Parts: sequence; structure tokens; C-alpha cells
Amino acid sequence: MKAGELLIAYVWWEGQPGWISILSSNNWPPNTNLTTAWKVRNTGNEAAFFKVRFMGLTSAGALLSPGGEATLYLYPVTPGPGTYNYTLDIIADTTVVRQYPFGVFTGVVPVPEYKGSVTKKELEYNESRGIIPVSGVLQNKRGLFHVTARNDMSTSQPIGIYWFINDPDGLIAEEYTDWKFGTLGPGQTHEFIGDRFTFSKVGKYGTWIDLLMGSKDSPVVIYSARYIGELCTVGAPEYKGSIARKELEYDSVRGTIPVY
Repeated sequence: MKAGELLIAYVWWEGQPGWISILSSNNWPPNTNLTTAWKVRNTGNEAAFFKVRFMGLTSAGALLSPGGEATLYLYPVTPGPGTYNYTLDIIADTTVVRQYPFGVFTGVVPVPEYKGSVTKKELEYNESRGIIPVSGVLQNKRGLFHVTARNDMSTSQPIGIYWFINDPDGLIAEEYTDWKFGTLGPGQTHEFIGDRFTFSKVGKYGTWIDLLMGSKDSPVVIYSARYIGELCTVGAPEYKGSIARKELEYDSVRGTIPVY
């Protein structure tokens, strides 16, 4: 007997931060290229080539033994704004063995509410490392900024950072941006490390930090995580030295001054 079932299904489109589940009712953008993934299982007692059919498209096939599973992909394009009803057909060889109804509304898709936070801001300086703002930084020494960010959402997300550091005259001492490779899991943290820069002036240095989520091409600033404030106070080095000896050489003799 041929039989099959759908285990789970996902959809993604450009600009969407990650895969989202396909539900019985769905809100998708109009006139958009989709990538859909359908995980199916052979629940029958004989091997068969399984395919799925959805929105007029049929996937490539996968040979599944009884109990076997496969993820099959389709790349439909959504229609214009409206409400539509579709059926997913699971096909074993040439027989439709299971059908699932799906409703699709194509209109404005709400932008996800991204949530993240900056959990640590540290400055590496004078061969030490401290939570900002720090003091005791010496002029003409090199600094390295570390910022740790956390994904506060329930799904994995791309996460990035932007900051600049200004010197006491308001000029840019360092500007830095970076994105973590791949995505960051729920509740996980990632440390961003900038480039080394020189504290060339005496006085207070400041920084502006923005946490970025969404995508590298269309970043969303997490304003609740923004930091604008003091980075450190830089002082001139305190030079220390002494004269150890004072001598006068005279008449083929040498003596500590004063000499007589």
C-alpha cells in the first residue's frame, strides 16, 4: 500500500530574515519569488518515488523506502494581492496519497519585531581590559574595542554591529561595522572585536554603538540597545627619571661636583 504524510513545511523569500513555518493560513507578500521546503515521510509498506505538488508546480522526486523521509523543494511565485486557497498533493509514484489545504493571503507582510541587546562593552588598553567608561588610558597607546551582543528573539537571526569612536575634538578615531557569519541562536551571544586604533590626544573619548538585525542588505537598528556615551579618559604619560651622578673632569682628575 502506498501512503505518505507531511511532517513540516517552511517558506522563505528575499528580505525575510529566516525560514518561517507554512501554516494552514499564511500571510505572504504579493508577486514574490518563494522558496518552499516540504518534509514528507513514506508511511506505506512499499518503496515509491515521492513528489509534492503545490500552486501548480511539481517537485523533483525522491525514492523513499517505508519509513523514509525527504525534503522536497518548490519555487512558486505568489499572485497579486488577494486571498487564495491551495492544496498540497503528496504523490507516491503517480498516485496522490495525501492532500493538505493551505490558505494564502497576499498583502502587506508585517515586519518582524527584532529584539536584541548589547550585554558587554569593553576596552582593551595598556595591556589590560575594562568595562567602559575606563580611565587611566595613556596617550599614544593602542586600543581595541570589544562589544558583545545577544539575540533576544525565539528564532535564530542575523546579527551585526556598527560603532564609531570619537576623539576629544569630535573627530573619528575608529569606525567599524561587521556581521556575524551565519545566524545567532535564541539567547546566544556574539563578541565583535574592532580594529586597533591609537589614542593620539589627551581628554575624553566617546562612542556610538548600534546593534543591527534583519539582514546585511537591509539592516534594522535596535534602538533599545543603542549606546551613546563616554568610552574612556586619556592622560599624558607621566615621565619619571633622575640624575644619578654629576662629575667634573679636570687636571687629569675626575670628581663629583662641587669640586675644589
